[in-house]
Amino acid sequence: MIAKDHQPLSIVDNEGFRALMKLVVPLYKIPSRKTITTRLDDKYHIMQYKIKAILSNIKNLSLTSDIWTDPYNTKGFLGITIHYIDCKNFTLESIDLGMQELENRHEAVYISQVFKNICEEWNIQNTSVCAIITDNAANMKKAVYDTFGSNKHVPCFARSLNLMIQDAISSTQELKPIIQKVKRIVTFFKCSVNATHALKKLQRQEGKTEDKILKLKQECKTRWNSTFLMISRFLQLANHVSAVLINNSILGSADSPEMISRAELKAIEDACELLSPIELVTVEISREKYVTCSKIIPIVNCSMVTIDRLIPKTEVSASLKQNILNQIKQRFYSEKSNIEKNSFLAISTLLDPRYKKMHFHSITAVSYAQTKVNKLMKEMFESENENSYSESNIESNIKKHNVWNIHDELVTSRSENLDEFGENGGLSAEFRQYLISPVADRRKCPLKTWQRLRALHPHLYEIALKYLVIVGTSVPCERLFSKAGNIITEKRNRLKGKQASKIIFLSSLNKEYW
Repeated sequence: MIAKDHQPLSIVDNEGFRALMKLVVPLYKIPSRKTITTRLDDKYHIMQYKIKAILSNIKNLSLTSDIWTDPYNTKGFLGITIHYIDCKNFTLESIDLGMQELENRHEAVYISQVFKNICEEWNIQNTSVCAIITDNAANMKKAVYDTFGSNKHVPCFARSLNLMIQDAISSTQELKPIIQKVKRIVTFFKCSVNATHALKKLQRQEGKTEDKILKLKQECKTRWNSTFLMISRFLQLANHVSAVLINNSILGSADSPEMISRAELKAIEDACELLSPIELVTVEISREKYVTCSKIIPIVNCSMVTIDRLIPKTEVSASLKQNILNQIKQRFYSEKSNIEKNSFLAISTLLDPRYKKMHFHSITAVSYAQTKVNKLMKEMFESENENSYSESNIESNIKKHNVWNIHDELVTSRSENLDEFGENGGLSAEFRQYLISPVADRRKCPLKTWQRLRALHPHLYEIALKYLVIVGTSVPCERLFSKAGNIITEKRNRLKGKQASKIIFLSSLNKEYW
């Protein structure tokens, strides 16, 4: 309970818990808090030993890292998660290694030393780290370069997506004041008990039960999709919100905000249609138990085409559409920051049997990726590796605004244009055969597909697993900090960072480890 449910150590002293245990197991002697702490430490050391033994045999793994500040003690922590393929169960495993309290300034040299200490503690070799995913902060990038090498840093795609949409919304001058109006209305309802009660009452009159009653959602500046969720929920409750505000106006409430007009309501409704595809891919790319790195190039391509095909009904949404398309081109296809030139993204996409070359715009980028894979294959002819990996992946099948419809169209047309980037001369027969073979169903797990393809493409199989193990975002580390926020609370603000780190590690382990 303490590790998995984030219950405080003091639970053993709570009157309600002791009464429950006395009723359920009267003869059981509840251990003291000190005993529980000792047992927790013992369990941590046993589990750490097990995981260290596993990691020592892992050939390819990826890491995510970020920095979090404890709001109660204003202490900085560096969190780190590890991702690898379990060759026994054929699953992509994700473990929170915990968080290290930062005692000095968050400079690159110091963070690099912390990275080295964590890797040494967990027996993680630099050669086994394929990539480390962080934000684009200068100190984090420099620390990764100094610790793991300049060719192992992958920027978090979710953050780029977040900034892209935020900038697109900010650039749409006509939309900003409407969103601000919605935000003021939501704030009013969040601060007014009477308004919230009236909103619930109107929903009850519709026949909704208490568990079905909806609440307005507030925007969070650090998450663009919170804006989408705010206006989406506002549209669901717009009629009821309008009725409550009109009633407040009649009663002469001075602080009651003005309801948005019908034209403004239509504008944000149209804006939701444009933002919906991005919301779906944001959720999809934030997974940690499935392959995500190879999805980034296809997602960007499919998102751009999907949004381009949408027909806005208002001038506001037409401006938003153009700004989104401009942001996609600027952030992902410009000369300065072209995702297809990122070797991790390009190679992982090329070696994902579901995508291969279909979603690339640049002939040069594909050629470079093919050359690099071909070079890696030549190096592998001398060192055969018999390890077997796999993954389990269940993708959500969402029909509305599904950006993957573009991928399905490309699969259909691919048979007519297999060699769209020119001759494959110079490539090994194994690689060439892989490229010209039909693409796999996008709903299938790429690692399970590679498990079947291993006999046909043994060398390519090893390279594919090295790149498909990389996660596309640092979201797993952000989830680690969410756990930390549930552990270090106002009631437990004196809990030491080292103890909190142990609980986070234990909570991330699957049941079979326990």
